[in-house]
Amino acid sequence: MHYYITHDARFPYGCRAMDFKSKRQPLQDVRDSTGRDCVTFTARAPAPTNHDGQPGKAGRNGA
Repeated sequence: MHYYITHDARFPYGCRAMDFKSKRQPLQDVRDSTGRDCVTFTARAPAPTNHDGQPGKAGRNGA
């Protein structure tokens, strides 16, 4: 994944693929500067859910 949190208060978001930091989400800067979506963007896989449809591995009874 190319997106990361920089821990720099002035530029909290970064993109490793394009090697820059920003005050906004990197995808927004790429769209504004190129007029297109970022070609290196890939969506994250959804988090696993339990049988209740809630995030996590176990059900309510812990099994």
